[in-house]
Amino acid sequence: MVMKKLLVFFSFVGLFAWSCNKSIDTPVSEEQTPGWHTVTLNASIADVTKTAYAEEKTFTWSAGDQISVLFHNGDVNNFYTLTAAAGGVASTSFSGSVPDGYVIGSSDDGKKYALYPAADHAYDVSKTHKILFEIPQEIDFTASHFSANIPMFAEGDGSNNFAFTPIAGAYKFTFKVADGISKVKLNVSQASSYRYTGKFPYRMANGFIAFEPKDGTGSESEMFRSTTMTANVESNFVSFYMPFRPSAGLKNPTVTVFNADNEYTLYSGSASTSLANTSLTSITVLPTLDLTAQGLGTPIVSAFGITWGAVTAVAAGRSDAPYDGIEELKATADASNLYLLIKVKKASTYYGISGYSHGNLINIYLGNDSSTTEFSWQWTGYYTKKFEGWLLQSGLADYITYQAPGTVDNTVDAGTYLYYELSIPRSLDACLSGTSATVSVEANQQYVEADWAGSATQIGFAPDTFTAPLAVTMPAML
Repeated sequence: MVMKKLLVFFSFVGLFAWSCNKSIDTPVSEEQTPGWHTVTLNASIADVTKTAYAEEKTFTWSAGDQISVLFHNGDVNNFYTLTAAAGGVASTSFSGSVPDGYVIGSSDDGKKYALYPAADHAYDVSKTHKILFEIPQEIDFTASHFSANIPMFAEGDGSNNFAFTPIAGAYKFTFKVADGISKVKLNVSQASSYRYTGKFPYRMANGFIAFEPKDGTGSESEMFRSTTMTANVESNFVSFYMPFRPSAGLKNPTVTVFNADNEYTLYSGSASTSLANTSLTSITVLPTLDLTAQGLGTPIVSAFGITWGAVTAVAAGRSDAPYDGIEELKATADASNLYLLIKVKKASTYYGISGYSHGNLINIYLGNDSSTTEFSWQWTGYYTKKFEGWLLQSGLADYITYQAPGTVDNTVDAGTYLYYELSIPRSLDACLSGTSATVSVEANQQYVEADWAGSATQIGFAPDTFTAPLAVTMPAML
């Protein structure tokens, strides 16, 4: 499970035996750069075959696998990363650089802790649960090597032998995709209070990660309700492994799959109920989802039956930073509704504020040839109707407006981009009742907690400023 190529999905049933195969009294070290030294440890995986699933396999380390090992210097504790030297073997060395003066083990009791996979883990002696285990919100396996990344823990003995054990179960997602797709991105999110990623306390007495703040360890601002993973496709298949809350499974998840080569959507769907609660020591294999019929994907899987790739009313957004947050605006209409597709750079919507109820105010301007209200400065020409909305709710991409009754959204978090598909009733304003209309959008940094806060500085415009609004041909209205 720590390996580059996990040959089969398995259950943590019975003994999961990991150990160091070479006893050493102290880490082997040598001078590397001034103020740092290299530490080398050995770890092995016993020849254990899991039989809970077909095609039993033996699991091995992979070159590039990394663990975090706790060191201290006086009262200061830090985890440092050690990397596997070889792959495809049950025993290999792990090496990494550690500042001079740091000794393996914790400052309070000298116990030696190692965590897999390596991440920005933390250790706080003042907390009941001292270890904060980080599960990154986003990870790109194509930038390094693939791994199941199922959380593991080990406490070293007096001879620095480590025996790793699982501290979270996981779900396995597998997708079959069309020829021509080299890598796939998976996003899993939900709107309940449950968290998937972030810094979580490791409850050592119980042997599992608590996906929640506990006894002052961790905080809501360090935990997220979504996870994004990217991996390479091999022979049209790609798999992802997602740790879960042992007490809750996955709460009403929304699953979106993207062609990471072009950020196009291959699948988007929401579960009406939670996925089954499974035990800490097992892994749930979900049915393979065949997405080959989706080809290379679409910019967004429309909730309204729109083929956005065929829509010709398109306007690029302003392109100079920091006003380039809205990359593209598309528009089309039928007899009842005006449809918009707004492509937003995700990085532009986050600016160091968390926990707000509504974030990133977005204004939508509608008009036609008879409009008489002049824009303040953004675009040339005139508009008739302006209404406010929000790009984020509680830190997650989810459009909402209180000024355009009947408007329905379909929002997709594609990792790099957020896609907002809006259905706006033409009955909203008379400017939408004719044979043509205009539309333009702008967003800023304002957000809402108890009161309005943040900055009115814009993060994006579409179309580009000082140009005309996007013109849309409108069919006869019902």
